[in-house]
Amino acid sequence: MAWWLRVSNAAHATAWPRPVVQAVSLLAQGMALLGPGLWAWMLFREPATDWKAYLKPVWESGFAAGGWGWYGLFCVFWAVKTVLSWAWVRCTLPPQALRRQKLLHYHRPLLPWPQESRSQKTNRSGLGLVFKQHLLRLPGNQMLDLEVNEKHLAVPGLPEPLHHLRVVHLSDLHLWGGVPREYFLCLGRCVQQLEPHLVVLTGDLVEKADYLPWLAELLTQWEASLGTWVVWGNHDRRVCQRRLRQTVESTPGAKCLVGKQVLLSYNGGKILLAGSAWPWFGPRPEPAPHSKDTLGLLLSHSPDEFYWAARNGYRLVLAGHLHGGQIRFPVLGPLVAPSRYGTWFASGVFQHRRCVMHVSRGISGVFPLRVLCPPELSCLVLQGE
Repeated sequence: MAWWLRVSNAAHATAWPRPVVQAVSLLAQGMALLGPGLWAWMLFREPATDWKAYLKPVWESGFAAGGWGWYGLFCVFWAVKTVLSWAWVRCTLPPQALRRQKLLHYHRPLLPWPQESRSQKTNRSGLGLVFKQHLLRLPGNQMLDLEVNEKHLAVPGLPEPLHHLRVVHLSDLHLWGGVPREYFLCLGRCVQQLEPHLVVLTGDLVEKADYLPWLAELLTQWEASLGTWVVWGNHDRRVCQRRLRQTVESTPGAKCLVGKQVLLSYNGGKILLAGSAWPWFGPRPEPAPHSKDTLGLLLSHSPDEFYWAARNGYRLVLAGHLHGGQIRFPVLGPLVAPSRYGTWFASGVFQHRRCVMHVSRGISGVFPLRVLCPPELSCLVLQGE
């Protein structure tokens, strides 16, 4: 199961056409569910009295030559690797990059939301929306349980003037109509209360062009001295890029940043801000030149860009895309995350060499179900080592 879930996760991290991604993912998920039982049936379909008799058919009936035996050995190898990786992640101490996290607010603002608003959306959008609205009301669903937190990050090589810079990180709005508009209005008010110097949105903004006005309304709710900067995500391919860009940049202080760099100044220090939506939108931005008085900050929709950023001089990466897995199981954690690295970077703070990455659990999602994984709005307070 772990191997085939990894295949499904990796497929969603590519820029393949959507039907191809869905076909590969469906096949992999089917094998994750049916593969273990099918292999066991092929191996043990004849009665046996002891474990030697169970193993005998593998080698005498040609299953090994046909692939089933080797598939079983591969599964054993991957099982050991998965267990060791799981143990490593959970037994190591939290990274030094996350010095302190403080929960500022945790609230469920709108369940149920106004009946009039609900009926209007239902009449326009049909049974699919009705089903998803019922999902929102499932006991234990944390889809609307917005967590607002403050995280103090120790960034290697952070210039002295940039200490205590406040960066508000949002990701994965997924505006599609099922999650009520009032939820996002509450989100905008929370952003303003955090008193940010810089606001960044790391992709997956809108699912349908009908909800571009919601995005425009959200972006007007806060002010930041260094502006609001946006990169696209894979779901943003579903709307017209020209209209999406116009919606963002018609808001004072808001700019889109994909495949480009911009130099910002704050308190005498400099921030080389770059945006990447690779592999869905290209190109990647230029490497960040090494400079003691400049922070290289990469906004990336996918955390898969982490190692590329570390090799190319960036000291801080802000990403989303994985939603924290959306459904986390006790002890096991998340199982599904659309990344080449599986659930390794599902959410949290990571460090590789002299580069730190913060991965947000996101604000919303197309499939409105979260378990043990509430949406997240983070204020990142930068500090030196």
